[in-house]
Amino acid sequence: MSSQAVSLDRGTIKLIRKKILVVNPITRRLVRGRGFSVKEIRELGLTMNLARILGIPVDPRRKTLYTHNVEFLKEILEKANVEIKAIKTYEAVTPTVSTKPETPTIAGDIDAVCERFMAAIEAAKRRKKETLLKTLSDSLISFANSTGLNISEEEVEKIFNIIMNDLSIAGYGKLSEKFFSKSSEWDSSMAREMVLTRLREFIKEKEGEKQ
Repeated sequence: MSSQAVSLDRGTIKLIRKKILVVNPITRRLVRGRGFSVKEIRELGLTMNLARILGIPVDPRRKTLYTHNVEFLKEILEKANVEIKAIKTYEAVTPTVSTKPETPTIAGDIDAVCERFMAAIEAAKRRKKETLLKTLSDSLISFANSTGLNISEEEVEKIFNIIMNDLSIAGYGKLSEKFFSKSSEWDSSMAREMVLTRLREFIKEKEGEKQ
């Protein structure tokens, strides 16, 4: 990379603005964000100043970090041939190495729950919501029995609906009363991160109730 940072093209910036997703603190639903947070920017070795030079939208007021936003920004920079390593040298900063959110002590099992659920979605272009709900329910209830958590069917259905709405809002699929159909925008890696983040939040909340 040269000593001067080059702005991203307008088309790329427009795409970025559509794909930044955050959780609304009131509705707990995914909504479009105004920009990347300071934490998300720094995860890739950027400073807020360089992000603005590149044309990346930033929201300095937001304190949260979402892995799907970090992964999306990384993908954008790679497609634009912006080398993360070169950016770090340019800014002379020492960024946080990990792009993973805090992991509960039982995250490994949650990963398995996520993988089974994702496998069910990816088995076909269109899947019945009833089938996907049963897959998630069986996995979560089994997980609960092995960890001593109390998870009801109603709670499983609630987190299931949140997850499916997240995927739909992100543009990864079309949600109807009976089916979920993957769209051409389907991204396995990003979708998996979104589902895993929701599951981890759900289990963390249930662990808090247990204490």
